[in-house]
This record gives sequence, C-alpha cells and structure tokens, in this order.
Amino acid sequence: MYGISGRAARTVVALLCAGAVAGCTSDASGEDRTAAASGPAPTGPPVRIVSVQDALTAEQYEAGIDAAVAAVNREGGIAGRPLHIEHCSNEDNADVAAACARSAANDKSVVAVVGSANNFGSATAPVYEQAGLVSLQHPYTQADYTSPSMYNISGGAMVTAYAGAALMTERLEAEKTALAYLDVPAGRAMGPQLRGFYGPRDLTAPAGVAVSKSAADLSPQVAKVLDGDPDAVQLALTTDLASRFIQSVRQQGSQVPIVVPSMVYSAETVREQLGDATDELYFAGELCHGAPGYDKFTADVEADKGEYSTDSALTGWTAVQVFAQIAGKLDRIERGSFTAAIKKTSAIDGLGVIPDLDFTKSSSALDGQYPRLFNTSGCAFEYTDGGIEQYGDPLDDLFRP
Repeated sequence: MYGISGRAARTVVALLCAGAVAGCTSDASGEDRTAAASGPAPTGPPVRIVSVQDALTAEQYEAGIDAAVAAVNREGGIAGRPLHIEHCSNEDNADVAAACARSAANDKSVVAVVGSANNFGSATAPVYEQAGLVSLQHPYTQADYTSPSMYNISGGAMVTAYAGAALMTERLEAEKTALAYLDVPAGRAMGPQLRGFYGPRDLTAPAGVAVSKSAADLSPQVAKVLDGDPDAVQLALTTDLASRFIQSVRQQGSQVPIVVPSMVYSAETVREQLGDATDELYFAGELCHGAPGYDKFTADVEADKGEYSTDSALTGWTAVQVFAQIAGKLDRIERGSFTAAIKKTSAIDGLGVIPDLDFTKSSSALDGQYPRLFNTSGCAFEYTDGGIEQYGDPLDDLFRP
C-alpha cells in the first residue's frame, strides 16, 4: 500500500445548488443526513466549489463527490464551515464546457473546481488561468497535462493504459499481448503511447485492433485479437463494448486473461453484464483501494448514494479530500488564498488511494511532456469471489526511462 500518515480524511457538506453556475445540479434529495453528526454542524458562509463533468460519466464522478460532500456535516465541515458543491454538465460540447468554466470564474465566491472529468480542457484551461482558478481533477486532454491551472490527482487514461500493460507483462508474466481499442482519436493514440511502456522494457507493443462505437457484431475483431494466440488481452473500450467483447472471447472458447479499465466497472456491473464469463478477468486503474481511504469512501457512498463504488466515484471523492486538506489549513478560505496555497503544497496525504502528492514539482515523465502529471502510479485488480479486489501492491514505476 501507499505510505499512510494516519491523518483522518476531511470531508465536506453540500448545500442546495444556488444556481450561480449554468447547468449546475447538487445533491438535493432532501434527506436529512445531519442527525448522525459526530461534530457540531458547520455554520457561516459556505465554501463554494464547482465540478465540470462529461455527460457520459457525470453520474459516476458526481456520486463520489456528493458522498464526500455530504459526509462533512457529520464531521463539522471545513474549518467549521459547510461546502457548497455545484455540478455543471458540459453536455459533451466544448462551447458548453467553456460556459461552465466562465460561470465559475466570474463568480468570485467559487474557491476552486473540484472533481471534474471534462474532455474539453483546451476550452476550460484558458478561462481558469485568466481567473486565477485551479482545478483538482481527472485529466483527459493535453491541456490537462500542461496548463498551470490543472492539478491532476490521477494520471488519466495514459496511466490506466500503462498499468494494464504492467499488469499483463509483470504480474501475469505475459510475453505476447494484444490490444483492442475504441476507434476514436484517443483510442487510436493508445498504441503509440504504449510504445513508451514497452520500448524501455525491450518488449514488443501490440499493434491493436480498432473497434467501432457502433459495432453490432464483435466476433471479427475478437477473432483478429485472438489470431496471434496472445498470453493476455488489454481492452480500451466503453463498459458495454468491453463486456460484449469479453463475452465473445469466452464464446469462442478462449480463457485468455483479459484486462479492462477499472474506472467504470463495479462488482455489480460485472455481475450484471458478464454473468459467468468472469474467469481470468483483471482491471487496471489509476487509484488503489488501500486503507484508510477506500474504507471511508465506501462508507460515505453507501450512506449517501447506496452502493456505487466505481473508481470514477472514488476519483471524485478523492478530489474532495485533497481540496479539504488544503482548504482546512487556511486562515481565509477564498480563491486567491487557495490558489496560492496549492502551489506551495508538497505533502498531500493520499489516504492509501493515491500516493502522497507533491504539487510543487513538475513531472519529468515522458521527457517532461506532461508537467502536470503529478501521480504516475496505478493499481491492478482481480475479479474474485464476486468482488473486485486489489491484486498486489501499487504499480509505482510505470514511466521509468
């Protein structure tokens, strides 16, 4: 596990969305979760944050954010004050994402952007930079890895890809690997990116097989992947396509180990979509399930949302923990003071979910092309006994030269 200092995770409380951010939503179930409070109820003006979310994955990230946010009322808030969380959907449109960013930037009471998973970083980063606003987030685009406004708590799809390759070649000892990827620009870039993992290790990177988002019959792509008799297969597909691909692999009689991203799979999703086709099923991800963080996350999610323990939710939850650690030490919790503080923060407690982070140093990974890649670690998981369990220690050396 990662080094854990034992500091308790700080959490935050949501208020109803005040409507200051276009398209915002908040946890407005009306359920009173303050009755079991372990500290005095937070008072005073709220500490306001915003998240900007892709429509496709918003539900998952917001579940984790809202769970962390709701838990603070039971723990007294941040420095005794409640936190107001607003979510803004980018509607899978760059212009809408930019509008979300401008709304947050123009509202001086917004302290930071927290927990975003937004595919339009090139549209939002310039807005944040001009406004002195920072984003604690999950990265997708080149802007996310280069803009000084971006503080990525996880490594993004590139780390997931590298973690999957490490799982196959190091943990499963596969000598020959195969790759199936979604036929979109990001998917097509995965093969070349993986050469950065395989090359320094004197291994041959898989060429990869493209899979269309609209593919009805996956048997041709599955046959092509299995044609070379690989020792392990890595999938970079949507949850639905990956599940259908796995079913087709098993229907063709192969029991080859299969590695899929952990971000959008939960144990419930596996059971619902794969049934009995779960032998030799592994997951690669950007976050780990170490203590005390993961236990706290699952408890918070169950209290707020019911069972919703995907790694996307975990990412949103963790972003709130990082925000709270920094904000809780400030004399005045406002945008300027928070932005100044995060630039000087060199010791973030990762709570066993991420490594302890240092935001004062730019990353040198991949010849310094990704300076905002603060977290270069990943984790491996295995589906066993009806659950997704961590498979070995964190994968800490993914970007070695």
